[in-house]
Amino acid sequence: MPPGSAQGLEEPAPAPQTVPRLTDWTPAPGRGDDGPLLNSTAAALKLDQFQTGRVGITRYGLADHSFDYTAPLGEWVHLTFVATASGTALYVNGRPHSSIAAVIDLPMHSIGANRRMARADLDELITYDEALSPPQVAALYDSYGTR
Repeated sequence: MPPGSAQGLEEPAPAPQTVPRLTDWTPAPGRGDDGPLLNSTAAALKLDQFQTGRVGITRYGLADHSFDYTAPLGEWVHLTFVATASGTALYVNGRPHSSIAAVIDLPMHSIGANRRMARADLDELITYDEALSPPQVAALYDSYGTR
């Protein structure tokens, strides 16, 4: 898939029965793009959240939530989102960074959204149907040989 393009997944995935996790390598977009990384009709994981320019999650029509993290411009970062019953945590380069007291179903309809997508390159995008522990997130990051 060429950089800057998005391709919808064939079928919307059912809501996972266990907690989801996403990990990806991405350089940050320009600010204010409101660009979804993963998107569905109900929710999105955002690299550049509406109004804040920070990494966040959205429940369309209900709420936009931002982590206390702005992805740096022009630098590759490894982001991991881990959801539990009480909230969603953001890991940056294998380390816990911040959390918010909100949870969404993992949006699995498309990478990006029509006419609105994160202006960034994604190297790897992995989803899990269970939450990984902090040591598992660190081990995943370490497996890339970047530390």
